[in-house]
Parts: sequence; structure tokens; C-alpha cells
Amino acid sequence: MTCVQNGLDLDKPLVTEGYVVSEKGGKLKLQPVTLPAMTPTMVQVKVLMTGLCYTDIHMRDNDVGTTDYPIVLGHEGIAEVTHLGSAVRDLKVGDKVAVGWMRDSCRTCRWCQVGRENICEKGYQGLYLSTSSGKFGASPLQYNLHGGCFARYQRIEEKFAIKVPDNLPAEMACPLVCGGGTVFEPLCDFATPGSNVGVMGIGGLGTAAVKLARMRGCVVWALSGSPSKKEGVLAAGAHKFVNMKSDEDRKSAMGKLDLIIDTTPRNTNVVSELPLLSTNGTFCKVGLVPKVDNVMSVPWGMLVGFQRRIGGSIVCGTKRTIDMMNQVVENMDFMKDTDIWKTEHIPMEQVNEAMEQLESHTNKGYRYILHWE
Repeated sequence: MTCVQNGLDLDKPLVTEGYVVSEKGGKLKLQPVTLPAMTPTMVQVKVLMTGLCYTDIHMRDNDVGTTDYPIVLGHEGIAEVTHLGSAVRDLKVGDKVAVGWMRDSCRTCRWCQVGRENICEKGYQGLYLSTSSGKFGASPLQYNLHGGCFARYQRIEEKFAIKVPDNLPAEMACPLVCGGGTVFEPLCDFATPGSNVGVMGIGGLGTAAVKLARMRGCVVWALSGSPSKKEGVLAAGAHKFVNMKSDEDRKSAMGKLDLIIDTTPRNTNVVSELPLLSTNGTFCKVGLVPKVDNVMSVPWGMLVGFQRRIGGSIVCGTKRTIDMMNQVVENMDFMKDTDIWKTEHIPMEQVNEAMEQLESHTNKGYRYILHWE
């Protein structure tokens, strides 16, 4: 049966427009993008804005070897629901929703059952991932061609179009969709109120980690080799600043951190950082590392005798994403945009310039938010 809603035949593909990169390191160009036909459990959404994440640069350049070209990037979207599949029950037209790194999962494994689809045993479907990503892009629909929020419209499973709380401004929710969730996940897994949490890499991701850790009652240590960031990150919520190039500063943190969240998008000399961990402490990498330099080597003695752990983490599932947004609503004054943690709002047509500035560290704000006009 043909499903027509608001004059649109949902059983047919939809031609929209989006910014597409066709080759490794290429420029993004505006061109037609074709979305697949809707299923009964999908919603169609109009993307209003999307954050720019360094992962989009990694994927543009195929740094981790999982990119299929051409590709439509963008995975920190805030969108408005425009059409509903016939089986959609919890969303309505006009709702504001978050569109993040995942668009589906198996729904049946033990982790999906509790809303932790990011560690789905069968592999979630990435928003714009395809065959080169293995089980994270196994759908025959080739989502690289149309799946990201750099397209004006998206069609996505209702479960993964996460309703944004009514009193959470879209521009505040936008950087939380991926960046916030990426650092919220290890805070849930490895920290409790009162834990000493070190944050490495004080950019957009790191500053989000500082704010969310402080919000959750942790003692926050900002770990940076840039002393110029001290004043700003302390104002953003860090309790202590450690200049990682100063032996005296490093000594002050030695053996005291219960968790280190490493947000840097490069390989880290973990051997030099493990002594900062307390007994039973965890070093957690959340920044993607280019494939050409992603091997880590650590003496077992640095782990076994102190019962330390090294791990990784990627975004949140639906439950923790919802929990995070609700907690931010309860701490609105603390989490809002300030001069210390500002976002820069720019039109989508300037996406190439924004990516170049983020890559060269000449961006003016901690996070870019790209707006569809």
C-alpha cells in the first residue's frame, strides 16, 4: 500500500541536497543526495544544524581505513521531524530530535536491551558508515551515500532519533550529540562522585569532559601542554590545571587520578601517563587515532602491580544520551555557552573552511555548529 503523508509518498526515495566528499581529502561539494524509501519504523527529519566533529575530518581523509566514497558526513545533528512511518509511536511531527553516530542496532542483544546500543554485540549501524566499516556498516543501503547530517534531510529509525528535551536549546544540545556522549560514557563506566578525573586534550571534546565531569560531582584535573589554556579551563569548571610539560606539575598529579579521559586525536605515549593513575585507575582513549600510527605498547608491570586498566570508549547508547541531556537541563547555567566555552555558528556552505580551521587549530570557538538555512 502506498503511504502518502503531507503530500509526500514515503514509499519512494527522496531527493534532497547535501555536501558530499568524493575522494580522500577532497572538498565537500553541494549536490543532489537520494534518501531510500521509508520503512514503517522510520521518521523523516529536516536537519537544522549539526556540530562539526574531528571524526568527520578523519572520515573525510580515510584516516582509520573505514571510509567509503562518496560520503555524506555529519553526525551531531539537531533536526525537526517532518514525516512519520506508520509504526512510529513516540514521536510526532514538529518534535526536535538528535541524530548522532548510530542509526540502528540489532535491538536484541543484552546491551541493546538496556539502551547501550553503542556496544551492540552484532555491531550497530553507523549513521554514514558502509562496507569498509565491517559490521558497523553492513547494511546494503550504503549509508555513506546519504547518511550524514551534511544532507538537508534524513530518514532514520525512530529509536535513534532521540527527542531533545523541550527546555534544552538546540544549539546547546548539538555538541552533546556525539562529543558530549563520547566523554559521558567513560564517566558513567569508570567514575563516581568524588573521583579524581583527568582530562587530556582541552579542545571541544576535552572541555565538554571537564564540564560533564564537574556536573557529575568529580574532582576535575585538566591535563594540557598549553599553559595558555589554564585560565579558560579553570573557568569552565576544572579544579586543577596540570602543565604536562612541567615536571613539577606532573609530580603534583602522580598516582592521584582514578580516570584519565584522553580526547586527543593522535597516538599517546601511554607509558608516560600511566604513573598519573591511582591504584585501580583507568586510562580511557576516546579520540580516534589515524591508522598509520595506532599501535600501543605498555609493560605489563605498569598494569598488574597497580591493577590499572587501559580501555577505549565510543559515544553513548540511547539511554545514556537521554540521561545526559536531562542532567544538562538540570544544570543549565553551568553548561550554557560562555566566552570560555563558546561555540561558533556558521552557515553550512562554509563547511570546508570550518574543517580546514579545525584541522589547523585556528578555529575561534571550541565547537563549530553548522546551520542549514
